[in-house]
Amino acid sequence: MQPHDVANVTFRRAPWYRIGLDATDVRAYLGRIADALVLRDHVERVLRTEIARLRSENERIKLGLRRWQADQRSHG
Repeated sequence: MQPHDVANVTFRRAPWYRIGLDATDVRAYLGRIADALVLRDHVERVLRTEIARLRSENERIKLGLRRWQADQRSHG
């Protein structure tokens, strides 16, 4: 769901004996928005976890490279 989807939504009018929008349409749309937000939050958590893992791995590799370079200098 994209921001323009939210901004451009239209709802049916309520039946003639009620004022406003069709409550069923509004509730269904709010449910879709809630589902999209839950999915977005889940994806964000997964991505943040993966970023943290990759940063840690990057630091481990850099440290290993520095150690290897220092070892090469001391034996060179």
